[in-house]
Amino acid sequence: MIVDLTRENKDAIRQIAELLLNGFRETGSTSWRHIDEAAAEVVDSLQADRISRIAIDERGVVAGWIAGI
Repeated sequence: MIVDLTRENKDAIRQIAELLLNGFRETGSTSWRHIDEAAAEVVDSLQADRISRIAIDERGVVAGWIAGI
């Protein structure tokens, strides 16, 4: 299922931050060195003029994230 990400969904924000860290760790990227930096990036995507959506599986686990301006 694909749903809007909201500030209230703290668990999903944390899961996305972990996806960012794990997904880019081996690329040499220094964009997010700590979980808090990655979480701040996710929260930044929640501004009124942006979209931020997540794909969640049947257990409620985040499978993917997309955000845009």
